[in-house]
Amino acid sequence: MLVALVRPPARVQVYRSVPPGVGPFTYMAREIFEEKSDINVLFDVDSVGWVGVDARYFQQQLSAALGRPATVVVLAANWPGMDQRYVLLRDMLERRRVGMLVLSPPRPGSESDRPHVQAFRWLQFGEDQRLAAGLSLRNRLAIYADEVLGAPRQLLSAVRPNLVSAEDPAIVAGLGSMKVEQGFHNTPFVRVAPVVTPVVRADDMILSARTAQNFRVTGPALSAYQLHFMRRIGQLVAQYHVPLTILHVPLASERGSAVISQQADWSQAFGTPVTVVGMSSQQLFRGMSDAQFYRYYYDEHLNRNGSELFTEAVSAALVAAYRRSGVDVQQR
Repeated sequence: MLVALVRPPARVQVYRSVPPGVGPFTYMAREIFEEKSDINVLFDVDSVGWVGVDARYFQQQLSAALGRPATVVVLAANWPGMDQRYVLLRDMLERRRVGMLVLSPPRPGSESDRPHVQAFRWLQFGEDQRLAAGLSLRNRLAIYADEVLGAPRQLLSAVRPNLVSAEDPAIVAGLGSMKVEQGFHNTPFVRVAPVVTPVVRADDMILSARTAQNFRVTGPALSAYQLHFMRRIGQLVAQYHVPLTILHVPLASERGSAVISQQADWSQAFGTPVTVVGMSSQQLFRGMSDAQFYRYYYDEHLNRNGSELFTEAVSAALVAAYRRSGVDVQQR
């Protein structure tokens, strides 16, 4: 009732009210609401992609391929959910031009049929009337409950602006991505240097008729809630003419797998053409013993060693996907 009676806080204040433990929302607020330049490649990823991609290294590779400086930005936070992917992407595309979107896919075991666990922090009552349109009554009520739960914290900014948390220098240096120096399940971190990257052709890491045997749809079926926001993402990228690429980052539990598992046919699920990029665990960690393999993870997530190894291996495929998309933005 109060939100309906008073002017709702600016969207940037909603980001600034999110504590750092949820994700680098202060960094994302600056990138979305203050920066104006075009973005060549935007990563909108969950925690697996957040720590699994070395965005600074990829930006260097893309700049070299284009023969001019390129801009790469990562939007990421903890816990999976396609509703978060949609909201962050919507806020960015309303304000900045993007050449290609790289998105984290839903993952088996995280196909929740309910809002993101932290949705109350970044949903805003009355801000997007179309957000829940088409969802079941149960899902619409859940979103409404999150909006009500988060409203008091957001309303405080009508009295005084939110204190802005200092940006983590490591996040800024990583263009939004993060490197984690932890060993597997709290064992000591052992630095692998130099990282020896397997040589794989870019075409072999991109789903096509020729490489289809390397990719496999394994399910389980997507929940109605996650599928709803995937379709909304598909509509967004079509509206703004942004090519969509799905990036599969190998998990520790995929140890030795020769195929790249997909929960669904992504082009069908998003309702728009999708480029799928990935590298199997077997390819990436070829010939490693168990002791060597686990130096690249801190749980299911890649640590700094793994991030650098994976990014160096897969960057050529991401650059190829960008160049084949036919959409290139010039900095303005």
